[in-house]
Amino acid sequence: MNRKATMGLAAGMLVLIAAGAAAHHAWQEGWIPTRILPAHPRAPLPENFLAALKADTSVTRSLKPACLRLHLNSARNMDRMGRAGMKYEPFPGWDVIAIAQVPGSGVERLDLLVPALDALSEATLYSASDSEATDEAGGHFKVKNYSLTLAGWQGMNEERCLNVGSPSVSEILEFSRVLSDTGSGDLYEIKAAYRVANVAPWALDKSVRRIASQEELKALPRPVNITARLRRTQTGWSVEPMQPDFPALGEEEILELVTSSRNRKSPQACIRLPSAHPEVGVNIQPAPYTITFYDRETPEDHRLPMSSRLMWRARLARLAGAGVFQIEAVPADKPGNNPAGTRYVLNPDYQQWLDINDGQCLKMGKVSPELLDLATTSDPTTDGRGLRLVRGSAKLLLRLDQDAWVRKLDLPLPEVEAVKFADGVPAIAYLMWNNRSEEQEWQFLHLLTPSSEPTPSPEHIAEAHRRTLAAQQMAVERENTAARGAPQASSASAISLSVGAGGDVLWRPAHRGNGGGISNAGLTAGYCCAGASSAALSTRGVT
Repeated sequence: MNRKATMGLAAGMLVLIAAGAAAHHAWQEGWIPTRILPAHPRAPLPENFLAALKADTSVTRSLKPACLRLHLNSARNMDRMGRAGMKYEPFPGWDVIAIAQVPGSGVERLDLLVPALDALSEATLYSASDSEATDEAGGHFKVKNYSLTLAGWQGMNEERCLNVGSPSVSEILEFSRVLSDTGSGDLYEIKAAYRVANVAPWALDKSVRRIASQEELKALPRPVNITARLRRTQTGWSVEPMQPDFPALGEEEILELVTSSRNRKSPQACIRLPSAHPEVGVNIQPAPYTITFYDRETPEDHRLPMSSRLMWRARLARLAGAGVFQIEAVPADKPGNNPAGTRYVLNPDYQQWLDINDGQCLKMGKVSPELLDLATTSDPTTDGRGLRLVRGSAKLLLRLDQDAWVRKLDLPLPEVEAVKFADGVPAIAYLMWNNRSEEQEWQFLHLLTPSSEPTPSPEHIAEAHRRTLAAQQMAVERENTAARGAPQASSASAISLSVGAGGDVLWRPAHRGNGGGISNAGLTAGYCCAGASSAALSTRGVT
């Protein structure tokens, strides 16, 4: 081959290489239609941006899951929100909805509520069980109980809105190249639409949708438009971080923050014990631990109502029945002016479980924190000094040990049933990080746990009301018995009681009717009629 032919071949090769390079560049920049050649992974094309956003979960995590708020309450008095004997709280074990299986007012509402709760039970968000209850007349009726499960709680935000699905990117709306701040790789700003593609099946149930927020139902198909930045790499496209650069927060870090915090009491699974009320007849001694309830003539006191006294004594009787306490009768002490009563003595085997930081907590056993879920949200800069703030919340379960003593007993107390149902105490830990702190570390704010403080049940309240009415009736009967035979009086008349040389006591009753009475060795005359009472005290015996 002569020199001219060689140079021609070399030139041709260079042209082919240049053409190939030009074609490759055009392919890489997305200038070649995809119907001719499949898109290059580094080409700034919608399909590449869509694939990059689908592969990266950081954008999805920054979006709130779509949710439905359900109206699960009943207007009937015979139905109940919360476990009997405890305040309602949106935690597993504490979140119980009891529906009486009897007709009554609000049945139309139940025709919507019960099928919806059954659908949530099939989805394992709630669990269903049957029980019996007693009405005021002593009649028995069936009750269906729906209890929030751990799965339902994990799928619920703090506004009690049940998650129905997380939005995922569905289409690229527009994109444009922007100036790169580092110069390493092209940077594109992308506007994309995110939609909830896989709605939870229970959210499609007709009975659930009938009691759901209609505004949230309408919002489900609406897209959420976001703006993200994608950088071109050697192999394709990567999503630029949307959150500030903060330290990683994993399970070990969260549990260390919660357990090592000094600004709170250590969380426990507690059986609540009463506090001392010496003025109304409740006395507590710490070692050995005893609770004494003295009998009182007064049926009601504003510091410890009758219903609360009945509740505490019933709780202690159940603990005594399980062997946790022993019961002793306390005889009356007339010199000490103490009436008879009942003393509950803690069994020495359980003395070790009294919480030294909380005198009203008898621990059910040891608990170990376990992370169930973590969510972090970044806030935009709030001032001109570069403040970056990240808030986090973690759902935990203070899991009760399998060898806990309370598991070995049949103890029908509401907080025990709640802890056994949830297998521990559910809790929410609130955390924070900002770039101002010197340590640049996450900080623990506080821990939210459900209250185990007991409340009087409807039965205790009804019994207290009955006893109060009975005591009042007996007081009226005693006064009427003492008043029999006394002279008739009215508001327009006065009764003159002779006290001899000392003069007369003039008694003017305030209300019309019969009444009277002489007591206190003749020094006091009493009058009671139509709900009014009067008295006159003389310095000499009334004749």
